[in-house]
Amino acid sequence: MKTYYQASGWGKLSEEDIYQDGCQPNTGGFTTGTELFKADTLDGLLNELISFVGASHEDVQLNSCEEFGRVDISIMENADGARATKREIELWKEAEIQLWDCIYTFTVEKIQAETVNLEELAA
Repeated sequence: MKTYYQASGWGKLSEEDIYQDGCQPNTGGFTTGTELFKADTLDGLLNELISFVGASHEDVQLNSCEEFGRVDISIMENADGARATKREIELWKEAEIQLWDCIYTFTVEKIQAETVNLEELAA
């Protein structure tokens, strides 16, 4: 029996964040995707998710909102949907550009797969 970890699909909640005023009401959006992520280890899967989002390990929250298997990854993004650079964060703090607070959510499952006898199942 082979064991691996997977996250099937994701959701992203985003809100405009103004440095002096916080997240802004009625600016939110929700996006989803159907990508499938798999790895032999949990660490391997988390690294795939971090890479997909463009985040770092300190951006990750495990069992977020007390939900087993839920992984939230929070980052600030620019208008192009890319992780904000240090320079962009400086400009944001000076109210020169807009940035969005984004939370990507994944559900991780442990999968135990085994080869089946198709003739037995077909009978």
